[in-house]
Amino acid sequence: MNTSLQRVLLYAQPYWKRLVLSIMCATLFGITSSAPAYLLKHTIDDIFIKQFHHLIIPFIGAFILFFALKGLFMYLSSYLMHWVGNKVVNDIRSSLLEKIIHFPLSFYQKTTTGQLMSHFLNDVQMIQATASNVIKDGVRSVFEALCLVIIAFYQNWQLTTLTLLIGPFIGITISIMSKARKKASRAIQQEMGRVSNMLQESFVGIREIKAFNAENTEVKQFKHLLKNCFSSIMKNAKIEALAPACVEVIAMTGGGIVFFIATQQILKGSITAGQLTSFAAAIILAFQPLKKIINIFGDIQYGIAAAERIFTLMDEIAPTALYKTKDLTPPIKTLCFKQVGFSYNDHSTVFEDHALALLAHLEGGKVPCVIYFLALFIQHMAP
Repeated sequence: MNTSLQRVLLYAQPYWKRLVLSIMCATLFGITSSAPAYLLKHTIDDIFIKQFHHLIIPFIGAFILFFALKGLFMYLSSYLMHWVGNKVVNDIRSSLLEKIIHFPLSFYQKTTTGQLMSHFLNDVQMIQATASNVIKDGVRSVFEALCLVIIAFYQNWQLTTLTLLIGPFIGITISIMSKARKKASRAIQQEMGRVSNMLQESFVGIREIKAFNAENTEVKQFKHLLKNCFSSIMKNAKIEALAPACVEVIAMTGGGIVFFIATQQILKGSITAGQLTSFAAAIILAFQPLKKIINIFGDIQYGIAAAERIFTLMDEIAPTALYKTKDLTPPIKTLCFKQVGFSYNDHSTVFEDHALALLAHLEGGKVPCVIYFLALFIQHMAP
């Protein structure tokens, strides 16, 4: 499992009770969704073939009951999983702020506000969207498809096994498309970060833009960024459109072969009409949740790419953490730093080999000393 995905899942540990309850509801949703496919066998064989007409009303009642329970469990699983997903996203946002808020001013000087906002808004929003899709469709679809496949096995294991042989070909297709979508989604997030950064700089520096009559230049640069962003989005759109089409072609080709074999078996009397109907219904109904699962694999790549960007930032070590601190016992009358230098980004030296002193009885010279004392700027060379 991807490391970033594992770290996202760790944030769900405090809410494991609701998560387990939602999975239980998703399991019951899968059972109630697949039950009508099983009832079809008895509907065909008992009511239409054997003419047991007294079973019509009980079967209708059973269908209504199963669909009502399906709606109930769908609601419960969706609500609980969305609750967990939103809690996880809030915790990630909180952890990210808790981490970078302790970084020194030098970090904020080399990192634009737009880039930071992109992490909090675009990247975390991407994780939230992925979590919502996985929660809404992924978990329920897995249990629904699993129950339908079990029913298909129960009706005719030979045809079901033959149908499942299509799986590896679909899996290879999904794997190739998922890697491409992950690469494309990372490019989209980078381009969106550049767009956010330019917007932030333009609005903050609007006076300078107007002072230098640079409105047209800013618009031209912004259009160029939008063009790059559009190219990345359309590249991802091609992959999104191509993946389901390839999967459907493979699935329908295999389905045609299975249907041909099934017709031969029913002509020979190997299976009843009810068994074939139930098997076909289970396979057809399973196709929709399987299709959702395929789409979710692509959505997960979005979330992984966003999570990697966030956790890369969270894993940075604040330079202030590399230096040891010393407790000072009040009262402090004099505080002096010797051999102090100051430069911008290690290139332009303002002064060097100076002494800064903070004296309680003097009015001047306190601000530079306090700045250094509070470690707002980072010490690169110890005296």
